[in-house]
Amino acid sequence: MFALFVHEHSEQHYDLEGRIAYAEYKLKKRKFYADHVERNGGKVPTSAQVASWVEAQTYNVEDMREKAVTVLETYAELQVANVEEAIAEEGERRALASEAGKALQSLQGMRFRIGSFLLSVGASVTASLILGALLWFYLQGRDVL
Repeated sequence: MFALFVHEHSEQHYDLEGRIAYAEYKLKKRKFYADHVERNGGKVPTSAQVASWVEAQTYNVEDMREKAVTVLETYAELQVANVEEAIAEEGERRALASEAGKALQSLQGMRFRIGSFLLSVGASVTASLILGALLWFYLQGRDVL
């Protein structure tokens, strides 16, 4: 049966559709056995019954190969969708990282400006205190210098 499903034209040709179709056939065969045993009180099918079922399946080979192609196409579409989603998520992460980097640079610039502002305020307050003290001594009539 394997040769009916899998067309191995050369050593390099893998015929994935045929292998998937063959796997489908094997699953159906297992189901046939299980259903037969269940319907017949535990009796396994005879060789003639199995041969009859197998012969009926030879007419479905192309249908099962077409179903295998559909399965592969669906799988490929899902994989492409997953990759596209991952790419979109990576793009979003990069955009967020870029925005975070810009915000961090802005905060660092602001920190520098605030630090410069505080230094200038401190220098101004110190100068004001010194001038105020000098003025106070002057107004008190004391000669400080």
